[in-house]
Amino acid sequence: MTMRQSNLDLILIRHGQAEDYSFNGSDQDRKLTDSGVEELRLLFLRLKKVFPHANRIVSSPYQRARSTAALAQE
Repeated sequence: MTMRQSNLDLILIRHGQAEDYSFNGSDQDRKLTDSGVEELRLLFLRLKKVFPHANRIVSSPYQRARSTAALAQE
């Protein structure tokens, strides 16, 4: 019998800084601000040095969360 050891790293990231209000007043449509995008780009650059191979990225359907996930994939 062979034992296979597996390492699992789970990283949870909240979306970056988002607009206070969306164009239509809906919370789910609030977008990331420019500074939120920059913060996330810096964060993901640092994370990729430690965790270079992400297997899966999961996100809520909200605009700011989808944008955060897209930045993680860059």
